Amino acid sequence: MEIFYSILTVAKDGSRKTEIVYKSNLTFKRATKYLEALERLGLIERHENIWKTSRKGLEFIRDFNKIIKRYSEF
Repeated sequence: MEIFYSILTVAKDGSRKTEIVYKSNLTFKRATKYLEALERLGLIERHENIWKTSRKGLEFIRDFNKIIKRYSEF
């Protein structure tokens, strides 16, 4: 889930795969697998060479932030 969150956060404004790989600390092979999964789930969209977090992906980020905030209080 943290890797999904990282990728979606990087791609909020649109990013190339190279930027996602470096900012999410992934290999190209792993990034490809995660991007494909995120795309199947409707959390990210690809427009040519640019990946952008979908509306559903933005909701995932918001909800994940709520969970992190709630459990960081312990």
